[in-house]
Amino acid sequence: MNIETTVFIAILGAIVGSFLNMVIHRLPLRLKWTGRSRCPQCKHTLTWPSLIPVLSYVFLMGKCRFCRVRIPLRYLLVEVAMSALFVMFWYQFGPSMAFVQASIFASVLMALFCIDFDHYILPDKLTLPLILTGPLWHLFDGYFLRSFLAGIVGFMLLWTMNLIGKKVYKRDVLGGGDMMLAAGIGTWWGLSLLGVSLYMSFLVGGIFAVGLLIMRRKGRRDEMPFGPSMIIGWLIAFVFHAPILVLLFGK
Repeated sequence: MNIETTVFIAILGAIVGSFLNMVIHRLPLRLKWTGRSRCPQCKHTLTWPSLIPVLSYVFLMGKCRFCRVRIPLRYLLVEVAMSALFVMFWYQFGPSMAFVQASIFASVLMALFCIDFDHYILPDKLTLPLILTGPLWHLFDGYFLRSFLAGIVGFMLLWTMNLIGKKVYKRDVLGGGDMMLAAGIGTWWGLSLLGVSLYMSFLVGGIFAVGLLIMRRKGRRDEMPFGPSMIIGWLIAFVFHAPILVLLFGK
């Protein structure tokens, strides 16, 4: 891939990241997705120099150009992360439907990651479309039924874990959004990648929880979002799927 193509794909990813920042801000607050972007603090309508992905944040030093209130670093991180993911997918798949599939899925997961991290929710407006559209990618490759069944397995597996946890801890340990996200991963990527994703999710979640407990940021009975761990688990499984299977089960 030449440098011009790499730059174009990186810019495309950053633009998608900029759009996701809007979704991440507005969806939990039930704001309309239409209309001009405004500064959350001074409500000033943002002009195009303030909306250039990545560059506007850097040139404005992370502050609103009108009221000079600091803009959360998350806006920059989302744009940079999506830019990097798009380039990685392009290097892996090239100009193909696989690139489109991975890019769309990762974009939705990025929005879910940030929303769950901030608000402890995985909105149905994002998880339900994942479940419904997953099988569409497999209409013509012979995996439609497997995709549908993988979604059911993903949902029921986490539903069962929550049922067991509820018996032990007398409260829900997983949310309905977690179950729907597992179903979405299953319908898009199948049982094998779903299994590795969930395995890595619980490892990541365990490490994350222990770290918060050690730093005394959370107590043992405090609620912790599991969605970010599932999303990191999916990304690890997506990139290192084959080596992880070899490590776990041998050749």
